[in-house]
Amino acid sequence: MKKILAIAALALGVAVSAAAQPKAIGGRLGLGIEASYEHCVGSPNFFEVDLGLDMESLAHDSFGFQATATYNFVIAQPDWTSRGDWQFYAGPGVSLGWLNDKVVYHDKDLDVKGSHWDDGFMVGICGQVGLSYTFWFPLQLAVDIRPVVGLHINDGWSDDAGNRYGSKVGFYNKGISWCWIPTLAVRYAF
Repeated sequence: MKKILAIAALALGVAVSAAAQPKAIGGRLGLGIEASYEHCVGSPNFFEVDLGLDMESLAHDSFGFQATATYNFVIAQPDWTSRGDWQFYAGPGVSLGWLNDKVVYHDKDLDVKGSHWDDGFMVGICGQVGLSYTFWFPLQLAVDIRPVVGLHINDGWSDDAGNRYGSKVGFYNKGISWCWIPTLAVRYAF
């Protein structure tokens, strides 16, 4: 009975501690639209979890989504304003999703080279670097970039004659080429 009470007290303490940490929920807008959640752990560092639609895939008549989780270290908290809080942050993370990416192929036997856009599963590691400002009222604005290095697993490409080109596993090209476009986040901080 004592063990059960001790475990229950520990679980309650962890839950209360987690609920007391600062959090923020909102959205991110860049090449996609994402729902975003931040949770501080060991203040001022925080976890960020984002889930969204890849709008660039829609430009190629395809559906794409991506989920990303990062652990961000607050590098600096400059005192630029008398009210509100500034933060420079950076951290590693993981990303996965179903996206459209440029697949480059080269078949040495048929001497065929080229590229095409194909849907596929993406998995990779990422890094995030950003700047955020939390107002004295519950609003947070952030700008960041998040490059992803990973693999894109797809079907390859077949021509009209049924010849198949390309491998089914390739480098995730958009993770490096499109990552330099900044993303704007707007969140409700509580």
